[in-house]
Amino acid sequence: GSALDFVEGLRRSGTAVPPFMLVTGRGDENVAVAAMKAGACDYLVKNNHFLDNLLPAVTKALQKVALLRDLEAAQRSTARNLHLYTFLAQVNLAATQIKDREALFRRICEVAVEAGSLRMAWIGLLDRDLGRITPVCWAGETAGYLDGIKIDVPDGSPASNGPTGRAASQLRIQASADIAADPTMVPWRERALERGYRSSAAIQLQENGFLTGVLTIYSAEPDFFSGDELKLLDEIRADISLALDAIAAEEKRAAAQAALVRT
Repeated sequence: GSALDFVEGLRRSGTAVPPFMLVTGRGDENVAVAAMKAGACDYLVKNNHFLDNLLPAVTKALQKVALLRDLEAAQRSTARNLHLYTFLAQVNLAATQIKDREALFRRICEVAVEAGSLRMAWIGLLDRDLGRITPVCWAGETAGYLDGIKIDVPDGSPASNGPTGRAASQLRIQASADIAADPTMVPWRERALERGYRSSAAIQLQENGFLTGVLTIYSAEPDFFSGDELKLLDEIRADISLALDAIAAEEKRAAAQAALVRT
C-alpha cells in the first residue's frame, strides 16, 4: 500500500502517529490534499529538485512541529490554571459559609476534585502526641489508597520523605512532578499509579502560625503542579489558613462569652 495507507493503518490500530513528511513520486494536487488531511507536515515530490528542496522543507517542518508543541503546552497550562482558579474561588466561598473546621476540610477535598478536576484529595491532621499525620477526610478516587497510611513528622524514614511529610516538616508546599520517576514516592508508587495518580502536591495547613495538617492532592497528568500552578496553590494555602484563623478566633470568642455567662 501507499504511505498514506500505512499512516491510516497506524491510526486504526491506536498507535500514535509522530510528525511526518510525505515523499511522493506523484506531484499532483490530489496527493498534496490527501497528505495534509492525513496530518503530514509537508510533502515533497521526487524530481530533479528533490535534494535542493529537502533541507528547507525539513527545517520548516521542524519549526512547525515546535510551534504546535508550544501551543499545546500553553493550552494545557491555561486549562490547569483555570481549574485551579475555580478551586481557589470555591475554597473562598466555603470559607465564608462554613464555620466548622471538620466540615470545611471535607468541602475543601470535595472542591479540589470537583472544581480543580483533580484525581484525589485528602487532608491529614497532625497528632501532636504521636507526631504523625493522620487522614481525616478525602474525596475522589481513593480505592483504599489511604488505608494504613503512616506519616511521622519528622522521622527521616522513606515513608515520611514524600510530599506530605516534607510539607509538614518544612512548612512549604511540596510537589512530585512525576510519581512514576520520583524516588521519594517509592513507598506508594505502585499503588498510586494503579489509581491513576501521576503527579501530586502537598500543602501545609497552618492555624495561628502553627501546623495543623496537610492537604495532599493528586492529578492524572504528570507535571501538573509547577510554575504558575504552585503560585495558585500558595494562594489556596493562604486562604485556608485565614479561614482556620477565623474559626479559631470565633471559638475563642465563644468560649470567653460562655465563661463570662457562667461567672
